[in-house]
Order: sequence, then structure tokens, then C-alpha cells
Amino acid sequence: MTKSPYLKLYPEEWLVCLRDESGVLRAIWLDILCMAKLTRFGPLGTVSIDRRYGFTDQHLARICRVSVYRWRESIIRLQALGYLTVGEANQIYLSQEYASWVAR
Repeated sequence: MTKSPYLKLYPEEWLVCLRDESGVLRAIWLDILCMAKLTRFGPLGTVSIDRRYGFTDQHLARICRVSVYRWRESIIRLQALGYLTVGEANQIYLSQEYASWVAR
């Protein structure tokens, strides 16, 4: 049996991460971290179909079980806080600090 990848998350880091933000934003961020760990969502540390194209906002909102409006609002906030960037074709790239979380 093949082992599934896991996300090594230190409690102290998580408790500080996005502490003053809404529970919805924190849940979406955790979903993004998990997707960035799984290679079916793109190269490690990214969420994309391949290096050139990202998933649609509708698809990612459905995965996170939120409205498209809430998804877009959350992505804008996460970008403003420096957690990630979004490419021209909707690829999601974790910032260097958080990419190291999924590389552990």
C-alpha cells in the first residue's frame, strides 16, 4: 500500500498563522496548503493544472465548499497578506515561507 502525502504542520505555526482572520479564510488557506502538497493539483507548492494554467475560481471554490465570491475575496486577502501570489492564468503560488511548509 502506498502512503499518502501528509502536511507536517507545527501547532505553534498554525496558531499564529492568520490568527486575526475569519475562520472561513483560515479554512480556505488550509485547503490551499493541502492542494499545494498534492501533485494532482500541480507542482509542489503550487495549485495549477500545469505550469501554464490554473484552475478556475469556480472549480477551486467548489473544492473548498465556498461561494465564488468568498473564494475570490479570500484569495485577494491572502495575496495582500503575502501568503501567496496568483499568476496571469490563475495559477496559485505559495510564498517562499509557506512553500516550505508543504516541502517538509
